[in-house]
Amino acid sequence: MVDRQDLGPARAERLDPAGEALRLGIPFSFHCDAFTTPCAPLSYIQTAVTRQMRTSGAVLGEQQRIPVDEAIKAVTLAPAYQLFLDQEIGSLEPGKRADFVVLGNDPRRVAPDMIGQIPVVETWLDGVKRVPPGT
Repeated sequence: MVDRQDLGPARAERLDPAGEALRLGIPFSFHCDAFTTPCAPLSYIQTAVTRQMRTSGAVLGEQQRIPVDEAIKAVTLAPAYQLFLDQEIGSLEPGKRADFVVLGNDPRRVAPDMIGQIPVVETWLDGVKRVPPGT
């Protein structure tokens, strides 16, 4: 875990500067390097919106916060664009693969610090509902 002591206060405040990238029109995405980091897109959205550190709850780089819709884009269409696959995946449009999840709540309507706790109700891949193992 990186904190202000590791980087120093000024550098720590700019860690993953999504807010600055958004203001400058620089494309960015949130993703993981599975198996070294957990795949948790709702958690990435929550962190981008709140900039709260998991351990202390302290806000790291308040000026780097971004709106929920931009954070959702950073885990959907933005990675598809970076992979040159945005004509196939990343958003729900005619002609694209229907890969999506149905959430138990709207990330725009819950408290920002609860976005990561929203349950995934359904998962769809290529337009087919997938049943989780063991159900």
